[in-house]
Amino acid sequence: MRHRRAGKLKEDNPDLFTGAFLTGRRAKELGLVDGLGHLPEVLRQKFGEKLVIKTISAPRGWSLQRLGLGAGAEIPESFIATLETRALWSRFGL
Repeated sequence: MRHRRAGKLKEDNPDLFTGAFLTGRRAKELGLVDGLGHLPEVLRQKFGEKLVIKTISAPRGWSLQRLGLGAGAEIPESFIATLETRALWSRFGL
């Protein structure tokens, strides 16, 4: 990393690149980072206001929409029975 930050490092500090944790402010003082900020703000400054940031989150369990069913849809009894069986066996790691 030292060669990639050539000309930006402010000090020839022996503590640099040792794996020590630094605060953002201290890292900026030493030249290890170019700036501080919230990721979406920094990306917009760099790439412009038209940038679209898509938030990706983990699924939140089963829902009718995830099953491809609309509101008020009935779930077949066999499907519910299969889910219950799988949940029971998963308690035993099977």
